[in-house]
Amino acid sequence: MDKYEKFNSIMMPLRRFLVSGWYSALLFAGACLFIFTGKEVLGTMVFSVMIAATMFIGDDLLPGIQGILVVTCFAIRLKYSMSDFLKLWPLAIPVVFFFFSHFFLYHKKYRRSALTGGMFATSLAIVIGGVGVIYWKTYFSPTSLFYMCLLGFGMLLIYSYFYMSFDCERDYDVSERFSFAMAEVIPVLAVCLFQEYFERRDEFLSAMSVIPFQWRNNGATMLMLAMPFAFYLSMKKYRYFFLGLLDLVAIVFTGSRGGLLFGCIEFAMCFVWIMIKDKKHRKNNGIIIALGVIALGIGYKYLLDILRYTVERIMDPGENSIRLEMFSRGIHDFLKSPFNGQGLAYMGNRDVHASAKHTLCWYHCSFIQVPASFGIVGIIAYIYLNIQRVKVYLKNRNHFTSAMFFSFIGLEMMSLVNPGIFVPFPYLFLVTAYFAIMETQKMKVLSIGNSFSTDAQTYLPHLAKAAGKELTLGNLFIPGCSLETHYRNLIDENEDYIYENFLPFSTEMLRPDGIALHEAVEDEEWDVITLQQCSPLSGVRESYSPYLAELAAYCRLMYPNARIMLHQTWAYEQGCQIPEFREYYNFDQLTMYKKLTQCCIEAAEEAEIDFIIPTGKAWQYTRQTAIGDKLTRDTYHGNEMGQFLGSCCFYEAIFGEDTTSVPFDLPEYDKAVSDLLKLCAHIAFDDKG
Repeated sequence: MDKYEKFNSIMMPLRRFLVSGWYSALLFAGACLFIFTGKEVLGTMVFSVMIAATMFIGDDLLPGIQGILVVTCFAIRLKYSMSDFLKLWPLAIPVVFFFFSHFFLYHKKYRRSALTGGMFATSLAIVIGGVGVIYWKTYFSPTSLFYMCLLGFGMLLIYSYFYMSFDCERDYDVSERFSFAMAEVIPVLAVCLFQEYFERRDEFLSAMSVIPFQWRNNGATMLMLAMPFAFYLSMKKYRYFFLGLLDLVAIVFTGSRGGLLFGCIEFAMCFVWIMIKDKKHRKNNGIIIALGVIALGIGYKYLLDILRYTVERIMDPGENSIRLEMFSRGIHDFLKSPFNGQGLAYMGNRDVHASAKHTLCWYHCSFIQVPASFGIVGIIAYIYLNIQRVKVYLKNRNHFTSAMFFSFIGLEMMSLVNPGIFVPFPYLFLVTAYFAIMETQKMKVLSIGNSFSTDAQTYLPHLAKAAGKELTLGNLFIPGCSLETHYRNLIDENEDYIYENFLPFSTEMLRPDGIALHEAVEDEEWDVITLQQCSPLSGVRESYSPYLAELAAYCRLMYPNARIMLHQTWAYEQGCQIPEFREYYNFDQLTMYKKLTQCCIEAAEEAEIDFIIPTGKAWQYTRQTAIGDKLTRDTYHGNEMGQFLGSCCFYEAIFGEDTTSVPFDLPEYDKAVSDLLKLCAHIAFDDKG
């Protein structure tokens, strides 16, 4: 065992701990300790050491991001505490050591992401902003360089590293762990609010209204970032629905005007979303919200009292005059320098809003900030970046990525009245993490079939692992099961299925039985669902209707964004003696192949299937090569070569990539055999005939 392997073996238990519930509990307990003792500065430094230590322990960035989320919740309460931080400077030594050790220990191979172009364009716009307009001394000031770096090329580097880090092997569900980390923000901020109100309870009880405090906008923004993740998790674990409700209540008690307005809009978005997507809990969700509306109607006088402070500030012209003046100045500044704006470092508006030391003089509105600071160049760059962001979301759209996108929209709404997304940490940092994770979303595939789906997926986990693809694979089957039987089992909720399940990067199979069809469909948020007819009836057209269309409609109802595919099975080996081979195909392989091919085409069109997996076509091509008609183990089920060929077809259908470049070959066979099978699978996809 070399030194690196020994290091990994020592760190492995710690890595498992960092993605466990115990680590989350430790973060929460630590946050509560520092909040209630009033030691937020010390807590920020201690958490910084802990976060840096997670980077030393492993290459997984998620535990560190979770720590950043928690520490942000109480660090936003600090203001003008730089002298207090300087007293704790020795704690910065391990932070620096752990941080740089990470890059020495865990090397990443650069890969260009879909957002690289857009982020490069905005970074360039940020650098160009203000050139030739403001003084060079102002342009090169420490504050200016800090923000230019972290809002521009520095964040591009962070994004690239996130993209490379998240696109690697994990033994847990990233979507669930990241969502849990985001949702943990809610109870931590609830504790912060409780502590704030408890300390000032006399003030609250005398006014019976929201009390003012300086971190209200940051608190509301963090809560809005977290809200969609609580509702996403509620689809799997219903208790998180109540965490989402707590989020809205907490936003109200921050006293943030933008939080109240945009938080209610975001809550409405999330509620409509889960009412559409979460059919299992739809009735309960509707009842709870209806009861809540009734309760608010009964106690509306108390609600108005609670909201009095926030509403008065919304309606008071004096409270809004500074922002309105900043908007007016922003338009004026754009017109003064329309090409590249005034630059981030421009401080000419401090007579309107005296920003804190070492911070920018923001316009408090992203729509104004971009043209005023970066001009037309910035407008074009940010439009381009956001178009790319939308494309990434649409390409990888599922419940989890929708939660991230709704969270991003929430931040953009708050950025209309606050610096928001122009604050590098934590806001732009989190958005950067969102889209890096979104780009590296992993595939979840469910096959509803029979022994032929089992055969065709035998080597699929091996191919995916070799290609570095994170694949969750489920195969729900009954040997010899027809589409009609699948449909009747769905209607009757029969628990007759075997459910083979492969977790990401694993070739070890879980195999519970006694499963109902709807249970497997609801087990994961599937990206692809495949259906197939039993092989004897694969060339009998009437056997497909109406069962394929009904099953496809059910799957589409459950997961509107999933791709529904029809698996074209293969013709039997010549010489097969199964009675149905004689009854339907007169013991002729070519007749069976032609009939099943035509049936798949017609049935897929009728059922509005998204794609046909041409396994049968690939088998037929292979039979014309040197391999010949030797793909079965019993004249109809696939042998190792037939299974490998089917797995190659599934791989190309799911990932849209050529299997000939995947570094996995059929064990105990010459590489030439694997290469030929991969080529036949690929040709089957290229051939449109």
